[in-house]
Amino acid sequence: IIAQDLIFLSLPYVGMIEIDESMVTGSSIMPQKKNPDFAEVIKAKASLSHGILMSLLGIQKGSLSGFNRDTQMTKYLVMDVIRECEPAPLILKSVFEGLTVRKEVMRRKSEEGFINAVDVADHLARTLNLSFRKCYQVLALAVEYARDAGHLTQTALERAMRETGCPGEISPETVNSFNDPLFLLKQRQHQGSPNPESLPGQIKALSHSLEQHSRFLQKARNQLEQARHTCLSFQ
Repeated sequence: IIAQDLIFLSLPYVGMIEIDESMVTGSSIMPQKKNPDFAEVIKAKASLSHGILMSLLGIQKGSLSGFNRDTQMTKYLVMDVIRECEPAPLILKSVFEGLTVRKEVMRRKSEEGFINAVDVADHLARTLNLSFRKCYQVLALAVEYARDAGHLTQTALERAMRETGCPGEISPETVNSFNDPLFLLKQRQHQGSPNPESLPGQIKALSHSLEQHSRFLQKARNQLEQARHTCLSFQ
């Protein structure tokens, strides 16, 4: 998913991010093109790992408890998937370190395509005590009436509400608020939401989890090194 996001968001037609020159390759015929080959290969590696997983599950299927000689093949598969996928995190680390995020482009894109329509429909359902189906119909019409404006307008919403027999009204302040992407983000209060105020807590929790995993891996490396040293000492 990360690889696909990097490919899509860096497309010149989207332009939300720019991948550093050192991480992309040129085209065989188009001198202006920058190919995120690393991301395309990582996508293929992910598919490969899925295939290996199916093989591992297939080997275990139907086995009785205890030792089964067919499980010896799992060792080859496990080593294969590690060898194939191990470089991916290191490559992505370098990619993110050199990534340029174009915030203004993202802001502009977030105001296109009436992506706030669901939020407005949800607001009407909650404040006017209407079914979401009814509010969906209102917003479907409002989007059509506001198509030329490029964003939801009070005039379009009021017209749609009248034509669908929707009671109540919506103020200009409310319409302006729901046209602000930052306002929409702040309405998300659930765990894991993109609310700017909750993101630091999520980052802290994930960092703590990463720290725990890192300590576990370091302990495992130390144990492996100690075992290796012990084995070599008998030679």
